[in-house]
Amino acid sequence: MNKNQRIKDHYNFSGEYKIYRPRKGNSWSASRYTQLKKQIKFHYSVVQDDICPYCREEIRYGGYGEPIEHIYPKSDEPSWMFEPRNLCLSCYGCNSKKHNKTTTINGYVKSQNYPNESELFRIVHPHLDKYSKHIDSNNIFLRPRANSEKGRETIRICQLNRMDLLIKRAKRNSQSKKAMIDFNIDQLCSSYSTNEERKQAAIFIQDLIERAKHLKNIKKAN
Repeated sequence: MNKNQRIKDHYNFSGEYKIYRPRKGNSWSASRYTQLKKQIKFHYSVVQDDICPYCREEIRYGGYGEPIEHIYPKSDEPSWMFEPRNLCLSCYGCNSKKHNKTTTINGYVKSQNYPNESELFRIVHPHLDKYSKHIDSNNIFLRPRANSEKGRETIRICQLNRMDLLIKRAKRNSQSKKAMIDFNIDQLCSSYSTNEERKQAAIFIQDLIERAKHLKNIKKAN
């Protein structure tokens, strides 16, 4: 069996999960993994339909240029660097915001076996959880569904209500600037939103007001 076939079989989720353990001393950026990472990107691009598992926005076609996401930080457990259940594609923003933050309930896990139960993870796990069970949306803000702690932690850790995502969602949903400005914090958030989430909503509304003022001044100048 050639190398490419082994890689293809390794990332076929219909069979048993196998662990591809990197050679001792080799880092994620080692050149010997270049072809393997291309195969990984191709596989998850197809499986995820080029959608980020955290913010649910589109990632660039084929995942090219978008990072391979390690759900459990590879810096904490290098032996899971190529574990299929620990890998997915994410957008650059979610990947950088999440970085190497702790994603398991009890922190660092030292084990030969990858955690296979949803309850062991503090964030919505792309392979073990149903996203809609934990995170809801009003088309602009993402909110924890039914006060889901896992939903709240995912929103916090990945900063899923960061400004670039709010603007993108508002534009996609054809909200006029006036309609967006008329939103109040209670509409954007929910009764169980944190103070930080409500603060972000206030910043978003203020930013929209400033954008509207700036556009009005530009039109006057012309």
